[in-house]
Amino acid sequence: GKARGLAFMANLLQRVRDIHEKYPQVSLGIPQSLVVTTEGFDTFVAENDLKRFATGEADDEEVAEAFRRAAFPQPIADDLRAYLAQVTYPLAVRSSSLLEDAKFRAYAGLYRTYMLPNDHPSLDVRLKQLIAAVKLVYASTYFQSPKAFSRRVGHRTEEEKMSVIVQQLGGEPCGRHFYPAISGAAQSYNYYPFGAMKPEEGIATIALGLGKTVMEGEKALRFCPRRPQVLPQRSTVTDILDNSQQLFYSLKMGGPYPALGINEDANLEKREVTAAAEDPPVRSFCGYFLPGENRIRETYDREGYPVLTFSQVLKYDLFPLAQLLADVLALGQEGIGSPVEIEFSVNLRQCTAGPPEFALLQVRPMT
Repeated sequence: GKARGLAFMANLLQRVRDIHEKYPQVSLGIPQSLVVTTEGFDTFVAENDLKRFATGEADDEEVAEAFRRAAFPQPIADDLRAYLAQVTYPLAVRSSSLLEDAKFRAYAGLYRTYMLPNDHPSLDVRLKQLIAAVKLVYASTYFQSPKAFSRRVGHRTEEEKMSVIVQQLGGEPCGRHFYPAISGAAQSYNYYPFGAMKPEEGIATIALGLGKTVMEGEKALRFCPRRPQVLPQRSTVTDILDNSQQLFYSLKMGGPYPALGINEDANLEKREVTAAAEDPPVRSFCGYFLPGENRIRETYDREGYPVLTFSQVLKYDLFPLAQLLADVLALGQEGIGSPVEIEFSVNLRQCTAGPPEFALLQVRPMT
């Protein structure tokens, strides 16, 4: 699944030094990750007699509750405790099943991902939160959506196995919220090119904050990495105002810490861009609409209304996003041997020390 794709790209990025030399000012790589392998899932399911849910008709809430109550294997819990004793940054707990991101009939988007602030002063509480997230990722193996997909493509749900990626969440804190400057997805082949665009030049979709905005199909910005200034959906001021992202997701820090359930958003907050207008990433990517003049200025104007344009990365040199995406997509396609889709995040490090970061979160065949 995801872990296999990430391991492949990590190895590829180590061997291909040209891309690092081309972008010496950018830290390019895979976030720090730990993988709980499928043996952990097998042990957990067997010891708690949970295999019955693979073929049963229980609803998602019933499955999740059974997995939450089940005893977690102590050796894995001990390993996770040792891990958390060294790690205090926010975490993404992500599914990585055997069939997820397979070259044919991939189960992408069917399983759960949980974001954890991982900032409680008690190690025991942080461990309890992490184990709860792992259990719920396990539970999503037997939720109704993946079972329905399995029936449609002729797979047996009882043959599916789940590993879990515990991954450093990209971004930095802005007050009581934590989020990356940019998250997005990109594909090396564009089925719907516009104007002079060519299908093989690919397509990317980006948004402020966590990538849930892009994954849920909410308002975001689409562009061709080879032609980042060609934006037909933003031809006029009215187009820009209508199509610009107005809401974004961030991780709540410092508590309260709600109990996790089938809702992945327990630790997330959906915020208005205008309410976060003073956050450094928002200031960096906004133009300012002046109603009296019916125009958008690309520099800060205290009289203007903030509008996310991303001009600073698509037109100017704040971060080489478009060219970097084009090169990473080409590298992934060459390595995998077919068109690829990637998920990524960008941390500009405006509040913390260090070079800007481009993190590859997922690499999979486009199928």
